[in-house]
Amino acid sequence: NCPVAHWMEQEITEDIIKKSTKGLVLGAEMFETDNQLLVDEYTSGLISSDKFEAEAKLWDNYWTDYASLIYLAREHKLKFVATNVPRRYASFVKDNGLEALEGLSETAKSLIAPLPIAFDRETQDGAMFGFMQMMEGKGSGNSHFAEAQAIKDATMAWFISRNFDRK
Repeated sequence: NCPVAHWMEQEITEDIIKKSTKGLVLGAEMFETDNQLLVDEYTSGLISSDKFEAEAKLWDNYWTDYASLIYLAREHKLKFVATNVPRRYASFVKDNGLEALEGLSETAKSLIAPLPIAFDRETQDGAMFGFMQMMEGKGSGNSHFAEAQAIKDATMAWFISRNFDRK
């Protein structure tokens, strides 16, 4: 959530585009995989920004940090990948653990990284997951914060890797 970092991403992307757009693919964590169709329709010019913004699940900082980047994708006809897990599944994992994802429909599973997600509570307690595991001690006691972050990370990595043959 650093506007300066997002500005730098914008500047770097514009510089890359000046050199070549061949094979260039953009993506963002702020877009959930179940919004890919809307992202595609917007970047292809099928729907307006008003329609896109009304229907997509946008973060509060969309207009300051992401709108110009997805507009670049639209302007230059670039593929833009929605990489993040739909929040309903991250929330589901937070409450029920990763194993609960096995019960999802095949359509739902197509929106997340392939299962099972490798997660070992004993080895996943580094700096990134340590705070989340501390948070698990608060609240209901039946929370899987670190696992919810793991499904987010795995899903983002999966959808990025599916486009890895490009820049």
